Amino acid sequence: SALTAVNAQGLSLPDTLKMETVSVTAFSPNRVMPFTIISIDTMLKEWNRFSDIGKLFQSGSPVFVKRYGTDGLASLFIRGMSGNHTNVTWNGLNINSTLNGQTDLTLMPIFAADKLTLTMGGGNLKNLSGTMGGSLELSSLPKSERGVEPAFLFQSGSFGACGGALSLAASTGKKLSGNTRAWFRKSENNF
Repeated sequence: SALTAVNAQGLSLPDTLKMETVSVTAFSPNRVMPFTIISIDTMLKEWNRFSDIGKLFQSGSPVFVKRYGTDGLASLFIRGMSGNHTNVTWNGLNINSTLNGQTDLTLMPIFAADKLTLTMGGGNLKNLSGTMGGSLELSSLPKSERGVEPAFLFQSGSFGACGGALSLAASTGKKLSGNTRAWFRKSENNF
């Protein structure tokens, strides 16, 4: 019979283990590019036309929307930056709050903007400051054909929820164009 050595308390292991280097890499086109520009598709806007801009970005874009409840504050978190590092403009006018530096996307319906462009990162934003995360540009496009174009939307739901929107666009052709939009939304908080 063979004898085997048994160590009890005299067994000691080295305190340093040498391992080979492990590299983990992932290539994503959104991470390799210095900035990415995302335009929201018109079909996606049409499917969500009774919704707000926060819900649109929550369901149809690669950015994170932080929402506080059903109709609470909704803001964009781009590239890990909080909502106050995302600049929101409407036709070039900054609409971020002067108090907290962010915009509540719950208050803005999709109906309010014709074009939504999301720019990730701050590298290409030459005229804006404080936009380390990126920017959201809302644009209202002028009516190019001559005439008047009215539009009316209405929605209703459970718990006394209802809302509506009215738009009136007019143009004389190439010289003068105007676009006015109004909307409302109400709901009883009794559920």
